[in-house]
Amino acid sequence: MPDTTEEPSAVAPTAQPPADLFAAPLSGPAAGDTAAGPAPTDPFAPPAAGPASTDPFAVPTPGSGPLPGRANGWPPPGLPGAPAARSWSGFAITSFVLGLLGFLFPLSLISAGFGIAAVRRRRRQPRRGLGLAVAGLVCSAGWLLVTVAVALLLVLVAQDLKSGPERTADGRPKSAGQAGPWYLRQGDCMTEDLGVLAEEPDKVTVVPCEQPHRTQVFAVVTVPGGSTHPGDAAAMAAADRLCTAREQQDGLDLSGLPQDASTSFHYPSPAGWLVLRDHQAQCFYASAALWTGSVRPG
Repeated sequence: MPDTTEEPSAVAPTAQPPADLFAAPLSGPAAGDTAAGPAPTDPFAPPAAGPASTDPFAVPTPGSGPLPGRANGWPPPGLPGAPAARSWSGFAITSFVLGLLGFLFPLSLISAGFGIAAVRRRRRQPRRGLGLAVAGLVCSAGWLLVTVAVALLLVLVAQDLKSGPERTADGRPKSAGQAGPWYLRQGDCMTEDLGVLAEEPDKVTVVPCEQPHRTQVFAVVTVPGGSTHPGDAAAMAAADRLCTAREQQDGLDLSGLPQDASTSFHYPSPAGWLVLRDHQAQCFYASAALWTGSVRPG
């Protein structure tokens, strides 16, 4: 039986050369390809331009700021949606101005009233000027404190002016008592030795001259001068000259004076000259020893 097995063909298929792994890729479709697919996309390429983003949280691009005349994106004042501009409070301005002038007593009270009204009205109608209202209240409170202090000082001075023992019909003290130097008159006697005091005391003990005492006023003179104090040296010289003249003029009986008695005086101080209009100086005889009687004839 004939062998029907086919022998392999002696012609082998043509071998393809191996592909170069490091060769550059072809720029176009391969030869013989009739339907080339889309080119591969680069994952690192920028995205193509598209419609504007509608993301409300997106960062605006340059040139996309608020329209002209709209500060911070708000419409101009007066247009719908714009914040209302607050006006100044007239009460706050009035409180501040009157507070600065609060040294005139009634104005400080008026300033405080306007300041309180401005603060209370601000809760219902917010307006500018809260700082002015607070400043006006502070100024008015300060001036009120100063006014009260001055008033108390004047009351104390008035009480001191009225202090002292009651006088008789002829002007002599009826009994002993504390008094200020402005109480003293010609002929008054005191238990203190005023000759050893460098300054006029605030209080002295006045007694009837029939009782033991160390000082007696023999004259009260007025130091010349205007509204300004002449100075300590000038006031002292004037008081010394006037007291010496009065001692020689009055011809006083000095037989009852102690041996160590001396002539002295107190002249007005700058504060008393300015505040109390005190231009008077007291001339007196003073001694360390107690004595009774008066230097004036019985």
